[in-house]
Amino acid sequence: MNQEAISNIEAGIGESLNGRKFLVPYFVLFVCLTLTVATTIVFYYSARAKDETRYTAGVNRITNAIRVRMAIHLALLQSTKGFVDVDAGVDRTRFGRFVETLDIENGYTGIQGIGYTHIFKRSERDGLVARMQAEGESEFRPYPDSTLEVQQAIIYLFPRNERNQRAIGYDMSSEERRRKAIERARDEGLAIMSGPVTLVQEITKEKQAGFLVYLPIY
Repeated sequence: MNQEAISNIEAGIGESLNGRKFLVPYFVLFVCLTLTVATTIVFYYSARAKDETRYTAGVNRITNAIRVRMAIHLALLQSTKGFVDVDAGVDRTRFGRFVETLDIENGYTGIQGIGYTHIFKRSERDGLVARMQAEGESEFRPYPDSTLEVQQAIIYLFPRNERNQRAIGYDMSSEERRRKAIERARDEGLAIMSGPVTLVQEITKEKQAGFLVYLPIY
């Protein structure tokens, strides 16, 4: 092989090596980008899994807290039902004293009060008004005016405060969600929760939604 051929071969090898050297930075960049993307994906799914775990744990804590609170509220209603069952002559004074012993305002956040409603026919309205006035409710009047033959007014509601006083006399059967919950409680003999309603006790400009739990007494 002559000198010129050798020189050509050496030149070709040099060009090949130079081309490979030119590609090395791009190769390194590609590897780095690949590693970065892979690492990002791993961290993303790891963080997402941790977030989902924290979210699920938070939901479970809130759910359990609500269940415990509702169980406590139901226990209060059951105890009130037991009081009324054994005291056939329950009146405003005795009912109020019993509820006061439960210390709702200080011990049970979220409860506006425990009440007692009375079912009556339209023809019995005047008699109910007279009875409640005799018990000390001088301004008692069932409301709103209704043409329903059978009505159900709140006659006792404690603790005694401005909000609860506003609800005395309110006919629960006059509003659909309340009426449906009452009818279910009556028919099933169980504590039934109403759908979301605006409580009569919401007397301020900013009103919040609430709900009621009905427990029948036969």
